[in-house]
Amino acid sequence: MLMKMRVKELAHLPTPPQVVVQSFEGSIYRMVARSNGQEILLTDEAGNYLTERHPNALTDLLHDIIVDSVSLEHHSAYDEMIGHSTPDSASASSSNKLIIDITTETLTSRA
Repeated sequence: MLMKMRVKELAHLPTPPQVVVQSFEGSIYRMVARSNGQEILLTDEAGNYLTERHPNALTDLLHDIIVDSVSLEHHSAYDEMIGHSTPDSASASSSNKLIIDITTETLTSRA
C-alpha cells in the first residue's frame, strides 16, 4: 500500500528523498517520492493526488524543497500490445521501464 504525503511535507523527512515523475495513461504524469525503501504518493494541500499533463508542472512544486534526485520514469506497454509475454515487474533488469535523470534540469529551472 502506498503512503501519501503533501509535497511540502517532503521538507520534514530525515533525509532528502528521491523524487520520481511517473508517466502513465498517455500524457498524464504523477509524482512520487522514495525514502527509506518506501514509495510515497504526493498530494496537493487538499490531499488530492497530483496529476498533470506536463512533468514540469509537477517538478515546479519542488522549488523550496531539497531532494536527492529527480527522475522521469516511463513504463512501456509495447510488449503487451504486440502479444509478447510481459517481463516480471519485480526484475528491474527485464522491465520495460525507461528512467531519465532530470535533476539538473529541475535545479537549473529554479534559478
